[in-house]
Amino acid sequence: MEIQRHGLSVGIDRIEDKFFITFRIVGKLTHDDYAAITPMIAAALSSVEDPKANVLIDATEFEGWE
Repeated sequence: MEIQRHGLSVGIDRIEDKFFITFRIVGKLTHDDYAAITPMIAAALSSVEDPKANVLIDATEFEGWE
């Protein structure tokens, strides 16, 4: 039996009004993966007026979208 690993991990760090967001994407993502992460990012940035973020994406194990 082969296990198909997939998912998205997110890190959000805030220093004053600057945000640093890191994503690690593994496998083939589903719509549910996208639906789960979108509200988390929106909530993290919602309390800041005119947020600016630095983003790093590790997609070395990314295989695409479903």
